[in-house]
Amino acid sequence: MNTLKEYGLSPKEVDIFLFLVENNGITAYKIANGTKIFKSTCYDVLERLIEKGFISKSLDGSKMIYHARDIIEIIGVVKSKEELLLSLAPKLKTLESKEETLVKHIDSENAFLGIDFKIVELIKKQELTFVYMLGNNPKITTKSSNLLIQRLLKELSNANIKKKIKCWGLWNPKFKDNPFMEIFSKMGENKFIDLPSEATTIIFDGYVYFFYLEDNSNVVEIKNKKISEEMKSYFEHLWKIAKK
Repeated sequence: MNTLKEYGLSPKEVDIFLFLVENNGITAYKIANGTKIFKSTCYDVLERLIEKGFISKSLDGSKMIYHARDIIEIIGVVKSKEELLLSLAPKLKTLESKEETLVKHIDSENAFLGIDFKIVELIKKQELTFVYMLGNNPKITTKSSNLLIQRLLKELSNANIKKKIKCWGLWNPKFKDNPFMEIFSKMGENKFIDLPSEATTIIFDGYVYFFYLEDNSNVVEIKNKKISEEMKSYFEHLWKIAKK
């Protein structure tokens, strides 16, 4: 399933998890045979799935039996891990380097999720004041970008927002009828302007991200308040000359 891959499971993890959903409560030997994955590799993948909360194991006599968790149980495990990470955030902040600028090239399947996490964290702390998206790429309706907006809409509606958050999007005029425009408009405003760049940019408090929407695994992150404010000013200049 592509959804499981988007979540961050590898192809082998997906194969084994789905096999366990259909054949629950079996040994690693039977899983390896059923999925045609080498037994040694199978054990490694099973342990990773246990760590991620997708499966569990139990001892039946002398045999180790593996079980697929129910989807509600998986969500519970994921949420508990998310809460744990959020509780660590203040402690980790105190350990962060005092370096003025942090630039990272993130090349992984979960690169796009980092943007989601940072924006949601600022929403929950009521420190988010603006989110600007700027895109000239026709592939703006990727699942990842849709999921990002849907998650932000949920968090914005759940949070007790005391100050208004500006959510603006600048897009190529060709995409006025693109379904993504309607999704984004539920969160903020859209305007249209023709730009030369194929990269999509997200700007919000203290952060700037550059990426290509057809390749969400390749993201450049800049963490710097001054650069964020500069990019904000540039965006707002374009906003004034863009058309609805």
